[in-house]
Amino acid sequence: EFILLGEDGANILDRSSPLAFKAKGKIWVNNHAHVLRVKNNVKLHFLSEYLESLDYKKYNTGSAQPKLNRAVCEKILVILPSLPEQNRIVGVLETWDRAIEKLEKKIEIKKQIKSGLMQELLTGKTRLKGFKDKWRRARLGDLGNLVSGGTPSKQQDKYWHGDIPWISSSDLVENNIEYVSIHRYITQTAIRESATHLVPEKSIIIVSRVGVGKVIVNKEALCTSQDFQSLVVNNNQNDPYFLAQLLLIELQKLIQSNQGTS
Repeated sequence: EFILLGEDGANILDRSSPLAFKAKGKIWVNNHAHVLRVKNNVKLHFLSEYLESLDYKKYNTGSAQPKLNRAVCEKILVILPSLPEQNRIVGVLETWDRAIEKLEKKIEIKKQIKSGLMQELLTGKTRLKGFKDKWRRARLGDLGNLVSGGTPSKQQDKYWHGDIPWISSSDLVENNIEYVSIHRYITQTAIRESATHLVPEKSIIIVSRVGVGKVIVNKEALCTSQDFQSLVVNNNQNDPYFLAQLLLIELQKLIQSNQGTS
């Protein structure tokens, strides 16, 4: 039984994984992880949860690619209660883990139900009560203007730390047209002097390279990296949220035949 820490400090095998604590036979670990075997006076699950709660930024070394080296790892201070109290704390956390697992199963079922509804409602196979008009076919390019993105040079400080949101494909999640994590901002100078463009709110942001299949409707004006094509819807006859949901289905079909193999 052991705890496996990634080179950035993250516990890369969580408590729900049998490999994390009850490994049988030999397991080979590459040079991007540390294996920690605990002593008898320490509850493995307690220490794992404790390490998971730490912020490793202050422990990481290196700037280009932060790493948690062994020497620093060994010096991390840990506050330990008595073994009985460790067991009680672990018991409480395990109760919450089981509750979360049950909720995750329910969420997964609801996702599957929604996926089925999308296939029916967004393709016109099933019509809602009160609607009989025939659906029309349209090319995506006829519904708006496509805007590409770009990445301002990170060597130029004048391009960054502004007030205009800038996103990359990793800031989106699959099958969620509303969630985007914004944590980088650029300046007007960056827009003028780079390939990125300002995309107005309620446009359809489509990942076209790394992470193909992700789509969002932006709630505020923002800029994107070169991994995106953004559709600025050109009239009030089309709901961008409907189009984004429809695109999720169409992109899943296209992914299998997507240009480029690597």
